[in-house]
Amino acid sequence: MTLALCVLGGFLFLVIVGRHNEATTARDWEMALTPMGEAILAEVAEGVQAQTFMIETSYGSAERERAAGSYDQAVRLLSVGSRAVEACAPSMLHLVKSIGVLARQAAAIAPVTPVSPSAFRAAELRTVAGLAAIAHHLLVTARERLGLRLAVLHYGFRAIVGRLIGATHAAAACPDEAARWARVGALRGDLGTLTEESVETLRLVLVSLGAVPATAGRPARRPAA
Repeated sequence: MTLALCVLGGFLFLVIVGRHNEATTARDWEMALTPMGEAILAEVAEGVQAQTFMIETSYGSAERERAAGSYDQAVRLLSVGSRAVEACAPSMLHLVKSIGVLARQAAAIAPVTPVSPSAFRAAELRTVAGLAAIAHHLLVTARERLGLRLAVLHYGFRAIVGRLIGATHAAAACPDEAARWARVGALRGDLGTLTEESVETLRLVLVSLGAVPATAGRPARRPAA
């Protein structure tokens, strides 16, 4: 009983310290997306959207062809979609790594939220995100929380890309089985979630790079008469 109370007390202490650090950051730093940050975010988002559009167009067209009974055409489009997923995987992993490198240059990190487990349909990702969400509250600095968020995204991409490609091949082998197509759709959704969360993480880091001490943006107080 005593051990349990000590563990619980330790957890509560970490949560309190983490919240205190977030409040301190909000008080001591002013953060906003700079013009350069906006330009970088827009450029990256545009590239990511182009990749996403290619993937969704290929798979969406494949589903429509299958629904129309054109299995051969559906299989061909699945192959196109699979190649698009393979092509996007290295760039997304590179983006996640680059975000971590950028974060090292920030004087302060904006408050970070954990990736929501409910955003995923794959059980593996829900479990990983759920454990990370618990661990998030036991970390006391925003840098640690950002590192955990990036780790979840990196793991997610590596896991989902391989499973999506495998599920695509399985659906192509039996294009008349609806369950296989449903799995492809679920994994595509998770890939989209990871992509959106990566762009949002980049935005948070770019905001952090624009951090300035709070007093720098405030007019100096006049001395009392």
